[in-house]
Amino acid sequence: MEHTISVKDDSKLDACLPVVTHLAFLIQNAYNAYLDDIDAAAARELELTEEQVAQEEDTRLDQEFIITQLLRLAVSLDYADEIGRRKMFQLVRGYIFPS
Repeated sequence: MEHTISVKDDSKLDACLPVVTHLAFLIQNAYNAYLDDIDAAAARELELTEEQVAQEEDTRLDQEFIITQLLRLAVSLDYADEIGRRKMFQLVRGYIFPS
């Protein structure tokens, strides 16, 4: 994606970028799964071995990476779609970064 932006190949860029609304729901689902995993890990933290704790930490790091990449992708989207723009704004402003 970054390559198509740097060479200004708009046709390929439009073909590979998702719709804003769809990406907002993907981010929301990934973030919800991340929070659920954190809550579940905290609830059973005393029952796990060191190896299981390390494995869960790796899983959380993977989830954080995925969410970060989805948010980086969101920067490049076309926000002309009103519904998608509102959904993404609602997600980022109130859900991921609450005030």
